[in-house]
Amino acid sequence: MRGQVSPDFDSLERNINQQYGIDKLKSLNLLSEHYGNSDLKKALKYARQANQLADAIFTSENVLINESDRIEKLKAHYQLASVYTNQEKFRLAKQAAQKAADEAIFQS
Repeated sequence: MRGQVSPDFDSLERNINQQYGIDKLKSLNLLSEHYGNSDLKKALKYARQANQLADAIFTSENVLINESDRIEKLKAHYQLASVYTNQEKFRLAKQAAQKAADEAIFQS
């Protein structure tokens, strides 16, 4: 991550409820990834929120969404699969991973 600044996760977490739309989705994905190996309860909370928000944002009716942001939906599904895998909830991990794969196919 040369040249990139690491986000302040405490600040990100405190301000998450003041964000909306794609910005909030990006933050939820970052938080889920950040907590993925240290606090699975928080990671799962943020991953679930990211998945719900991604499904709400990326609809066929939403013509305002930037197609380059679709990667955030894939990340949300992937993060949820990762958290479930770390929790050894393999059936749920497989379902989330399938959604990520389906989204990857859709984007290609």
